[in-house]
Amino acid sequence: MTGFSDILAAFFPQRLRQRIVAAYEDGAEEIHLRKNKPLHVVYDGKDEIFDDYIVTDDEIRECLESFCSHSVYSCEDEMRQGFITLPSCGIRAGICGDVLTDGDTVRRFRAVTGFCIRIPHEHVGCSRELCKAISGLDGGSVLIASPPAGGKTTLLRDMARELSDEYAKKVCIVDERSEIAGCALYSESFDVGKRTDVLDGCPKAQGLLMAVRTLSPNVIITDEVGSASELESIRRALCSGVSVAVSVHAESEDGMSEVCREIMKLMRYTVLLRRSGKKRIMLFHDRQTGEKSVIEN
Repeated sequence: MTGFSDILAAFFPQRLRQRIVAAYEDGAEEIHLRKNKPLHVVYDGKDEIFDDYIVTDDEIRECLESFCSHSVYSCEDEMRQGFITLPSCGIRAGICGDVLTDGDTVRRFRAVTGFCIRIPHEHVGCSRELCKAISGLDGGSVLIASPPAGGKTTLLRDMARELSDEYAKKVCIVDERSEIAGCALYSESFDVGKRTDVLDGCPKAQGLLMAVRTLSPNVIITDEVGSASELESIRRALCSGVSVAVSVHAESEDGMSEVCREIMKLMRYTVLLRRSGKKRIMLFHDRQTGEKSVIEN
C-alpha cells in the first residue's frame, strides 16, 4: 500500500487532504462529507464527528469534479446508480443530493450535497483459515455473502494472495470497479499474489470468459455478482474446469435474489460473512458433504 494515502489525498481539496490522510492512517473504513455539516469518519466499530471541521459547499463541488476527472457528464451512468468509482484506485464514493427522476427511473442528480467514501484496506491472512477449509479450491468453488460493508471484498483480496502464493494457483481477478486489486496508474495497490493476473475495469460477465479463453487460470475471483449474464458466464467457466470465488450482497441464503440462488447452486462452498468488532465470523457450509462450521479471525 506504499503511496496509497498520497493517491487518496490527491482527490480532495487542499484543506481536506491532511484530515483524509490522517483518517486513512488511523484505519478509517468510511469518510462522510455532508455540505455544511461536520466531517464524519467511521472506524472499525466506532465513528467520530469532527465538529471543528465543517465541510463547505465549495469542497463538495471540488470533490465532485475531482472524482469525475473534471468530466461529470462522463460519470452520469454510475451516478444514476448512486455512486462514483474514483479513477483507477478502487475507491467508491456514494452520492447523496437532489435526484431528478422520470417515473421509477433516476435520470440524474440536480445537485450533489454529500459523499460516503468507502476506504479499502488490506488484512493479510484474513482468508487463511477459509482457504484451508476449502482445500485451496481444489475441486470446488465458493460463494461469499454478506450485507454491504461486511468485508467481502477484503476477504476476496486476501484469498487471491493466499491461493496464489500459498497454494500455487494461477489466479485471475476480474475487477470491474477496481475494488479488489485497487489498480492505480495501471499498477496494483494491494498484494494480490505473484501468480495473479488482473482484468481491471472489465465487466464481470465478459471478463470471466476472457480469462478462461486467454489467461489459463485455475481460479477466477470477482466481486458482487448477480446478473443473469454473470450467472451464465460463471456456469461456462465452471464447465471449463476453472474454480471461481465470488461474492454477493445478502444477509442470508434465503435473502438472496433468484439469480444469486442459482449461482449458489453451482458452488460447493458457501460462506455467510459477519463482522463483530474487529472479528470476521464466517458461517461455512460445504454443500457437498453437508459439513457446517464457524470460522473466526
